[in-house]
Amino acid sequence: MSSEKVAKNNRLLIIDQKNVLTQRPGYLAIPWAFKRIINKVLTPRELAVYVQIGFYMDKNEVCFPSLDQLAADMHGVSRGNQLSAPIGKPVDKGFLLKRKRALPWRAEKYKKLVFQRPAVEHTLRTLRIRGYITQEEYKAASEEWGKAGERTRVKSKKSVTA
Repeated sequence: MSSEKVAKNNRLLIIDQKNVLTQRPGYLAIPWAFKRIINKVLTPRELAVYVQIGFYMDKNEVCFPSLDQLAADMHGVSRGNQLSAPIGKPVDKGFLLKRKRALPWRAEKYKKLVFQRPAVEHTLRTLRIRGYITQEEYKAASEEWGKAGERTRVKSKKSVTA
């Protein structure tokens, strides 16, 4: 069944028509390509940190929350220094890029941690190269991501021609 038919059929399953979450800016999306691997390669704490950092991302998938700010937003984390190790793993596994940078629009020149969510292909390649996923898992996730891109391109073409 095509993804359009599935979506159409799923609309019939909506429980409350007046209470449907819609995607818009400020919405955290985790790529479908990660659905079978993310819980295998990230611990619950690492996943929670990845998601919390994701909440801060702007439209460029870049953010710079302080560790203390992240800790304050996370249940059970009392200090920002408790986040250093859980942040390091999503970076090592390719889910996040991290650099210390001065923010050019600010007068002070001290450096802040800047995070970026990289391209899905980067994350999948990093996971495969570093041995976190098998070649088969890499291939399946890449194919899933490719299919999602095809669905998006088809949808975009339809909206342009409509």
